[in-house]
Amino acid sequence: MIHFSCKQCSKPFARPDEAAGTLVFCECGTGNRVPWESTIAAPPAEPEALNPAIGSSIPDDAERELPRRRTRSPVRREVPNRDPSFCLNHQDRPRQETCADCGESFCANCLITFEAQTLCGPCKNFRIRSMQRPARFSVYALFSLLLGLVTGPIGLFCVGMSTATRSSVPSFAGLVLPLLAIVLGAKALRDIETQPNRSGRSIAISGMVCGIVTAFLTVVWAMLVERQLD
Repeated sequence: MIHFSCKQCSKPFARPDEAAGTLVFCECGTGNRVPWESTIAAPPAEPEALNPAIGSSIPDDAERELPRRRTRSPVRREVPNRDPSFCLNHQDRPRQETCADCGESFCANCLITFEAQTLCGPCKNFRIRSMQRPARFSVYALFSLLLGLVTGPIGLFCVGMSTATRSSVPSFAGLVLPLLAIVLGAKALRDIETQPNRSGRSIAISGMVCGIVTAFLTVVWAMLVERQLD
C-alpha cells in the first residue's frame, strides 16, 4: 500500500501498489500523481471491534454460554360443557327461547322475530342473504305443467281403450298421470313457500289445475263407460 499526501492541503491518501503513477484528485481540486513509494508514514491500524450483532465470529465457549430460546408447547384449553338452560352467548343469563333454524338456546337480547319466526342473529342474516340471491325456477312446477297438458290426450286414449275392450280398467289407469301432476304441483308450491329464492308458482298452479280437470273428466268418462257396459 502506498501512502502519500496532497500537495495543496496535505490530506493523506492510500492507494495500492499497482496504482503507482496514476492521477488522483483531491477534494481541494488538486491533482496528485501517486508516487512509486510512500512519502508519509502509514497511519496506525485500528483494532477491530468484535460485535456479535453484525455477524462477527464468536468463540465456541461464548456460543455455548448464550441462552437458548425455549419453544413453548401449545396449551390445550378444555371447552367446558355448556348448560342448555342458559344462553349460548351469555352463560350467566337463562334461556328465553330456541332459534327456529339452528335450535340453540338464547336469551331475549339475542333473538329477533323475522317472518313470524324467532331467530338468532346469524340465522336471520343467513335468511336475508338467501332472499337476496336470484330466484331459481322450480323443476317440479315444470314437470307438473307438462304432465297436466299431456294427460288430456292420454285420458281420451284410455277412455277409448275402455270402450273398445268394454272394460273400465284402462280409464282408471289413466288417472295415474293426472294424480302425479297434482302431487308434483303441490310439492313445487310447498318448496316455493318454504324457500323464498324459488319461483314458478303460477306454472305449478297451472299444472295442478290441468291435472285436476283431467282427473275429473277421466273419472266421469270411466263412469259413463261402466254404465254403458252394464
